[in-house]
Amino acid sequence: MSRDPALIKIRNLSLLGQHGAFGKFIKDYAENEKLLVTVSDQATLIGAQGFAKQYPNKFIILDIKTSMKHTRNLLLYELWTSIIISAIIILLYETDIINSGTIVAKSNTEFVCVTTMEILTICLIPLSLRMFKINNIQKRLKEGGVHALAKWGSIRMLMICIPLIANTLMYFMSMNVSFGYMAIIFFICLLFVYPNMGRCVAETGGEA
Repeated sequence: MSRDPALIKIRNLSLLGQHGAFGKFIKDYAENEKLLVTVSDQATLIGAQGFAKQYPNKFIILDIKTSMKHTRNLLLYELWTSIIISAIIILLYETDIINSGTIVAKSNTEFVCVTTMEILTICLIPLSLRMFKINNIQKRLKEGGVHALAKWGSIRMLMICIPLIANTLMYFMSMNVSFGYMAIIFFICLLFVYPNMGRCVAETGGEA
């Protein structure tokens, strides 16, 4: 069992039993603190709930596996929403429900849009793919676990998903192939950040 201020992580329920007088432990070290207890299996969860009944309003129990699934589902929702929106845009334009080429070719508007998206593509793609290698963010992910992953994972996902949708829309509005290529590049990038359970666990330091 490892302890930080206001935080107890339980990896083995028997470790709590080894403390014997657990009430003394609370009195000596955490009398005025709430304790966040993280559990990763059903047996430990049941045991932690038992301690929580003995000490009302003292424990906050976090089921790591359930929380990780919720975080993964959030990231999957963001990913698939962007793909579905892009597919709807393609369908609407390809079926002539919406007229394409509404931005005049070689106009100032097109030039500004292309230049802006090219700069964003050059900046966002390497940043999004390497974001979790940045020391400060790595530290936040390991300390914050699933909650930090939900925040930073969403930021990373939106850095790819929003330009994907924007480039798809701009391609049909201008029929400029540069937007189409950039949309394809962002789509491919989604494969490298796909939030399967293994990646989510690894990116939070393997706490699940």
